[in-house]
Amino acid sequence: MASNFDMFNSKFIFNKMSPDLLQFGLFSSDEIKNLSVVKICTPLTFNALGHPLAGGLYDPALGPIDKKFSNTICSTCYNNVFKCPGHIGHIELPVPVVNPLFHKVVYSILRLSCLHCYYILIPPLKKYTLIGQLRLLESGYLTEALEVENFLQERFNSIKVDDPHNESISIMYLEIIENHVSSIINTVSHPSDQCKSVEVFRNKFISEAMKEMYKSKTCPSCKHSIRKVVRIQNKLMRLAKVEVASKFKDRSAKLIDSSPTAVKEGQYTYVLPTEAMKFLRQIWNRNTVLINEIAPVLKTSTTKFPTDLFFFTILPVTPTNTRPVMVQNNLVVEHPQNSVYKSILNDCVIILSIVHIINENESDVLTSERKQLLLSLRGSSYHEKLQFVWQNLQMHCDMLMDKDVNKLERSNGQGIKQIIEKKEGIIRMHMMGKRVNFAARSVITPDPNLNIDEIGIPDAFAMKLTYPVPVTAWNVTELRKMVINGPNIHPGAVMIKNEDGSISKIPADNKLLRESIAKRLLTPGEKNKGVKIIYRHLLNGDILLLNRQPTLHKPSIMAHKARILKGEKTLRLHYANCKAYNADFDGDEMNAHFPQNEIARSEAYNLVNVCKQYLVPKDGTPLSGLIQDHMVSGVRLSMRGKFFNKEDYMQLVFQALGFKQGDIVCLPPSILKPARLWSGKQIISTVIINIIPKDKVPLNLKSSSKISYKAWEKQNVKSHETTGYSLQDPKLMTEAEVIIRNGELLCGVLDKTHYGSTPYSLVHCFYELYGGQSSTQLLSSLAKLFTSFLQIEGFTLGVEDILVVESADADRLKFLKEARQIGKEAVTRALDLSIETPLIDIQKKNGKFL
Repeated sequence: MASNFDMFNSKFIFNKMSPDLLQFGLFSSDEIKNLSVVKICTPLTFNALGHPLAGGLYDPALGPIDKKFSNTICSTCYNNVFKCPGHIGHIELPVPVVNPLFHKVVYSILRLSCLHCYYILIPPLKKYTLIGQLRLLESGYLTEALEVENFLQERFNSIKVDDPHNESISIMYLEIIENHVSSIINTVSHPSDQCKSVEVFRNKFISEAMKEMYKSKTCPSCKHSIRKVVRIQNKLMRLAKVEVASKFKDRSAKLIDSSPTAVKEGQYTYVLPTEAMKFLRQIWNRNTVLINEIAPVLKTSTTKFPTDLFFFTILPVTPTNTRPVMVQNNLVVEHPQNSVYKSILNDCVIILSIVHIINENESDVLTSERKQLLLSLRGSSYHEKLQFVWQNLQMHCDMLMDKDVNKLERSNGQGIKQIIEKKEGIIRMHMMGKRVNFAARSVITPDPNLNIDEIGIPDAFAMKLTYPVPVTAWNVTELRKMVINGPNIHPGAVMIKNEDGSISKIPADNKLLRESIAKRLLTPGEKNKGVKIIYRHLLNGDILLLNRQPTLHKPSIMAHKARILKGEKTLRLHYANCKAYNADFDGDEMNAHFPQNEIARSEAYNLVNVCKQYLVPKDGTPLSGLIQDHMVSGVRLSMRGKFFNKEDYMQLVFQALGFKQGDIVCLPPSILKPARLWSGKQIISTVIINIIPKDKVPLNLKSSSKISYKAWEKQNVKSHETTGYSLQDPKLMTEAEVIIRNGELLCGVLDKTHYGSTPYSLVHCFYELYGGQSSTQLLSSLAKLFTSFLQIEGFTLGVEDILVVESADADRLKFLKEARQIGKEAVTRALDLSIETPLIDIQKKNGKFL
């Protein structure tokens, strides 16, 4: 005799396979019942001893609850809580309800149909156009789907028919559209494989078809009146029509008037799910092709009436491991989704009781508690009570998908939407944003003294982030010093990996042992061949991947060189990178990731580096640029009349080019007598000349600045009659015209146009001519130069500087006093009256002025 375990294996264990296609579908009621391992029939979950009840939401057949409980073996697969995959159960609903996914589909189909003859109330041309559009769209032919309407209109207009609603005509139209679709699929060999807007156009085609519905109140096929279907909060309603034989009209009128549950003609009545199910079956029988295209999920169904997939008669219950319990203060707390399932089970019990009373007319069989519960239900009769409880059952089934569908009932339950969505959902909380090794996260603060491609790292981070370095004869001296320093002194080492793969921590409190380990770094192992690997601290110059979320485009992740900062607590970022990261310094945080092998480091240095990300991939415009403070400093430095002695010139050049190794080319002074002076333009020229690579041709540039030439004029320019010559361009040789020859700035001021994130700027020219390394060095040097110059010639603005002085305040009060009399003066002047005339007399003479 086969055991339960063998029976389970034969039912649920399948042969291994290699899938090459993924398709989504829906389980029918029979399939849900076959997959289910237990029928859930009671809202109770645990007994008095805290054990799961059979037939409850934590039935042992659904899987083990938790390793803390005594019942740790699944009664279905006999695995423990770690190996059991979980098994679904089911709830048998006494009445059908609409699947929450298909409320809109059910409503759309019923609204499109005549509920008497089940004819689709769309003109034949639009109907078969919709079929063709949806078929082509499903196959990936978006362009052809948009053009199919014109083709069919020409073909259908050439066919003259007496009755377009005839079945034979419909067959002919269908053959035309099928042949057209087949010809497109056979001739066009490359459809759009990735059409992101399929669902958008699908909804668009269906909505356009619904707009073409017949506007008449009678069906064009059966000539009966069309009973309009509306949807209010996922409830389907239609106009009631009471049809009674003529000989019973008087009697029925009295019955309708006296019945509290009767519905009069012209009022709306609910379309129950049983009615909707019958309607949809008949509509599908008559319009199979169109309904299958409107709801493609029906094509995968093997049931007699595929539209039954739109309804639940058997509700699946998720496995126990998807609804885990929590233990707080030795008390079991159930999963929030259980409250929705319990509401559904309670509704089922109430409906069964009401149906039993209606069918058997035996209310005495019920207990007093059950009777009291039924009496408290909404509705004056049992039929009304059944209808309202049925609506509650539908609402609770909808809450399984989204608990917010019920705005009135406050529930702690969770729907699938709440489980998935937002930051607390399973995707963002449990599948994304996981912590990773060799990474750091902190608040960012600005630091203009860094290079643009650098990131300031606190020393506390540097001693936690490590990199594996193989010990060789070329680096053993340096690594020995790191090992002796240990994990608490930077630069140091944290761990050592031996030849056999074992990892040992370097002790922080035993210097003698660290020295012993350092001496044996090159000593080979007894059995295993290979080298030792030292996990050293993060050092200056190491490459890090910086990321600020949300990651909206490629430059949201860039590689920076580390600069270790002693005593800091935050990551330090240069201002120029803010646009790429969409960052500001109001509490933003960033992530740093330390690549762990040479291939990753090589990619970071050569591909992801900030120097390579100067242009945004969207349109090729620059990303990096200096801030407004640097703009002000740059304009004041490069304007005419700004001169510096040798000490200031050398100091500013050193601030800008302190990173440069080798000789720095300096320019001769522009003024020799009475003192040797260098202009501000020469300081910028010195920076440009020294950053241009030695093997490259110096830069020549003719451009303009953002500041207009008129802003520099202090007096009217003399005309050419007095000067003897004429200037063709008024901004020629002014500060608005920027001229650079052989790397020297000869004319003009540099402003946002040239070191902001602006196309065709000076920095952009450097990037195109000399590469990203040179353009980044230029931006870094200019930022340091302008910051240093602001310290020499900056200005501050305080509250005292913006207070109104007494003389200006007196003038202000005088103007306000005069302004109050301007209106009266204008009126008296217009009416030729004295200024002392009272307002009452002015109004008597002409009331329009007041």
